[in-house]
Amino acid sequence: MKKYYSFFLLACIVISLKAQENLQSREIEYPFAAPKSEVNRDVFGSKDDRKEVKDAEGYEDFVRATAVMIRRPEKVAKKSGHKSLAKYLKKARKGRL
Repeated sequence: MKKYYSFFLLACIVISLKAQENLQSREIEYPFAAPKSEVNRDVFGSKDDRKEVKDAEGYEDFVRATAVMIRRPEKVAKKSGHKSLAKYLKKARKGRL
């Protein structure tokens, strides 16, 4: 029975080390396009002011989240003349801005 426990423990260690290697080799994904590319960003306008991420190990979710962040509702409402951010985004999605 001790042999099975030793084998199971060794297998767990090997699997966990292999899983860590796979996570580190994953490339960073940009949801809209690579930074500084000439891609229209819809509601956010055509100017792409995102920064290139050099080392995002452990920050992949943060990188993805910053690409879809929206401005404060007060600023959007003042600039666009809409009363709420929800109405502004609905019209933007329908292409009526």
